[in-house]
Amino acid sequence: MVCGDCGGGFRRRTERGKIVWRCGTRMEKGKVECENSPTLNDQYIRDMLGKIVCNGEYDEKQRDQICEFEL
Repeated sequence: MVCGDCGGGFRRRTERGKIVWRCGTRMEKGKVECENSPTLNDQYIRDMLGKIVCNGEYDEKQRDQICEFEL
């Protein structure tokens, strides 16, 4: 996943016991380099991939078929 604000890649991480996706540039360099990127819940990402890419339901087996996309 690519950040629509700075072009950096999103990274999966655990925060406060929850899996989230955050812009790597923002994580490393802060708001100065990437001001408007969101923190996204892992389930939200799976739901959106299912709807947009996987014809209804996200399947880990299809992960390699997913190309880069911008958030």
